[in-house]
Amino acid sequence: MSSQLSLSSSPPQTSDEPLSSPEIKPSSNAILRFLRYVRPYIWLIAGAVFCGVLKFVLPASVAIAQRYIVDNLAGKAPAHNDADFSYRWTMDYLAWVSTHIGKAAQTPWGHLNILVVTLIAMYAVWGLSLYLRTYLAQLAGHRVILDLRTDLYQHITRLSHSFFQTHQSGGIVSRLMSDIAQNFVGSAMTAIWMDLVTCVFYIVLLFSMDRPLALASLLVFPFYLAAMKTYGRAAKRTTKEVQEALEEFSGDVQERVAGIQVVKSFAAERRESKSFFHGARGLYTLTMRSVKISALSQPLTQWLTQMATLGILWYGGYRVLNGQTSPGTV
Repeated sequence: MSSQLSLSSSPPQTSDEPLSSPEIKPSSNAILRFLRYVRPYIWLIAGAVFCGVLKFVLPASVAIAQRYIVDNLAGKAPAHNDADFSYRWTMDYLAWVSTHIGKAAQTPWGHLNILVVTLIAMYAVWGLSLYLRTYLAQLAGHRVILDLRTDLYQHITRLSHSFFQTHQSGGIVSRLMSDIAQNFVGSAMTAIWMDLVTCVFYIVLLFSMDRPLALASLLVFPFYLAAMKTYGRAAKRTTKEVQEALEEFSGDVQERVAGIQVVKSFAAERRESKSFFHGARGLYTLTMRSVKISALSQPLTQWLTQMATLGILWYGGYRVLNGQTSPGTV
């Protein structure tokens, strides 16, 4: 991303400014310049974040409905504390709807029907939010890429002849066509806010239901963060290495293909094939290193998630047997 910015934000005069410099890390100034491209589409990103929050929050209604069914319709209703807003809202909602429908809706069967119809409507909204979240995020990302590529190409046309003599044309094209910024806008900029709001919502919801159970469910969280931080750094490093190797390899291949007539005239096809294989093999090695890190991180985080679930079942069962919470809450 920073290398794209160094091109698109440069002054218009002819220069020999390089496309990238591995030794120079992205600066805050580069981030600010990039955010200027994002600013015109901030409402698209905000819409994507809102739809993403709905995507993760609305399924909680199913768990809340199941809790009510288990505790109130399938058995004797247990006592709930005043801070338990999800239970209180469920009761108020059912009372309000059944009052407007009639006495038939005020029975347990009527309450069950109201819950099911409500969940059907909520899942319709959930499905729409899935579509809009992806569409709006991708729309914002691709518009930023369009603006960025246009400015980048204009900058390339202003560079001096000496620049093109010292840089591979394939590498320049690879940098121009890179979609790193699209991934940044479409995923990172929306996911960070979406995940933050969703986490806060569920933490508040869980603590309102049962504080000891909520604390137990968060015990695995530090281990989860440590795993994500460790593998996240490694994934970032290997991804950068793969991107740089791909750029260099693409430029080398393009120049080899462009000079294929010279290769044939010197009968150097075998030598070129060996050289290509060595380059492709190096790219393959870097790619598989990145794949290995990704393949290790996913099962680890999934295992931690399952361990947290088993811990809740064990501790929740203990609290139910001792009359400290309800089965529906667990």
